[in-house]
Amino acid sequence: MEQNKIEFSGKLPDGISIFLAKEQIKLLAIFIGSILFGMITGTILSFVFWDNLEGWIFLGLTIATFICAVSMFRVRITKKNEAIPNEEKEYSLTIADGKVTQKFDGVDGGEISITRVKKVIDYGKWYVIVFNTIGTGFPCPKDLLVDGTLEQFEKMFAGKIVQVKNK
Repeated sequence: MEQNKIEFSGKLPDGISIFLAKEQIKLLAIFIGSILFGMITGTILSFVFWDNLEGWIFLGLTIATFICAVSMFRVRITKKNEAIPNEEKEYSLTIADGKVTQKFDGVDGGEISITRVKKVIDYGKWYVIVFNTIGTGFPCPKDLLVDGTLEQFEKMFAGKIVQVKNK
């Protein structure tokens, strides 16, 4: 066993899959809300500072964007709800040589430096490693630990672990 190697591997339980899907939907809602806020602000400003024609054009574009965003959001929720129940995916997360590497259902999730870890959230049965980028983070189910120990994991991220009650 490599000295500072920690590996989680196996099938992700449904609870984590549902949790991660909800987190992705929250991020999508924030993204859509930001775009619509910008467009609504632009529409108001176009009515105030430009001719009415530009204002009406901007209003039409805002309404079209809103309709597309809502339909995309509803499709995303529907697909997530259909895909989640009783569907376990093969998962692997390795922490070694100062890097965190993730594979999900055979797809390489990339490699991120351990120095970019913002915090580690402890939900009781699993951890989520959150980086300095926008995203849900990498899950680490405690019962899928195959290499290393939880004590090593907690020591590696000392000072960054935040305990949260799972809803």
